[in-house]
Amino acid sequence: MGEQQVDNYLRYWGKAGYGTEAMTIHLLPYHCLDVAAVGQVFLSRNDRLRRTLAELCGLEEQLFVPCMVFFA
Repeated sequence: MGEQQVDNYLRYWGKAGYGTEAMTIHLLPYHCLDVAAVGQVFLSRNDRLRRTLAELCGLEEQLFVPCMVFFA
């Protein structure tokens, strides 16, 4: 990936808010990684929900979790 592509990729923010003195941003790539990590922890701690969702998707749990984390 070229330097110009990385610069363009990091140009977008995933969420923003106001801190104590100024607006703060969380860049989109890092926000996406955070969302995926939270999704993985959430699914790992909720057995019943994980089993139900995997069954509804017609997937084994071992395949469901990484797929769901990827799409999160």
